[in-house]
Amino acid sequence: MCFYTALHWVEYYACLKSVDISVYGGKSPHDCRRLYVRELAKELNSRTLRKAYEELEKESKKSRYLVDLSTDAIVHYKLNNLKVDKAFQNLQIISVLLSS
Repeated sequence: MCFYTALHWVEYYACLKSVDISVYGGKSPHDCRRLYVRELAKELNSRTLRKAYEELEKESKKSRYLVDLSTDAIVHYKLNNLKVDKAFQNLQIISVLLSS
């Protein structure tokens, strides 16, 4: 959930800046967006933007595809509340950086 909210923040920011994310040359929309975030992080001089986005994407894959999990996502995140808290912190980082 946090990753998709972050994804929409990135797309909204690109729209405000009249940037076409699809020109970033990725094989998929996710790849293009990831490349845009990397470039944007450089522009904004904010390594935390890139890190926050990548961490959210990684956790999204984990919860959706059960990557590196030996249990289901619900049990995993019930046992790992810190990861849930970190996801919301990462989302806050992205929303603050892209709302200014």
